[in-house]
Amino acid sequence: MEIKNRFGTITVHMPSRPPTPEEERRLYAVLVECLIEKKAAPEHGQNSRENQAEQAVAV
Repeated sequence: MEIKNRFGTITVHMPSRPPTPEEERRLYAVLVECLIEKKAAPEHGQNSRENQAEQAVAV
């Protein structure tokens, strides 16, 4: 699977076996982190990078 955005192309190679729920969650968290625009964000609180990624994965 390839994801194209303004920063370039991200290629994702799926494993030969189905992912576990934990592996799938981590994969989507990494993809979301790659797609969040890089800008200054607080380290803690509602708008932190970690919280933005968690909110996006929870949707």
